[in-house]
Amino acid sequence: MDGAIMMLHEAMDQGHIDAAQTIGDIYCFGKGVAKDYERAMVAYKVAVEGGDALSQCQISYVYLTGLGVAVNHQQVRPWLEKAAAQDDPYAINALGAMYFQGKGVTPSWRSALALSKRAIELGYPRAVEHMQTLTVAIQEADPPHGPASGHPR
Repeated sequence: MDGAIMMLHEAMDQGHIDAAQTIGDIYCFGKGVAKDYERAMVAYKVAVEGGDALSQCQISYVYLTGLGVAVNHQQVRPWLEKAAAQDDPYAINALGAMYFQGKGVTPSWRSALALSKRAIELGYPRAVEHMQTLTVAIQEADPPHGPASGHPR
């Protein structure tokens, strides 16, 4: 594994974004090495400088789950937005979940629905589950006989 990582580092140093993203994953998820979130973030940041949407999602994941950093929803959103701007379906769906849950954003069912719909259009299967959950929550909060109060729309 050491030889492969060394070759990936050389490729990353030459500007290969996929190599940087791969190094980030190796250290973030402990693929053949001890987990090292600091090294993972360094590599992911090299990849995001090159516009890599997957690395943008991975950085958001690090902040969402607190891998080596404090959980910080304010840091999650901008990274997801960058990846979503590139039509990354995971990022779009994750943004929808943030708007549904109101974590790091002002809650908005309208935004959550629109983002889930877009992720479905891009072929992300988990977005279907999120859309179903969201639809049920809206129906329970706003039954046909009258609106429920207190939840944002």
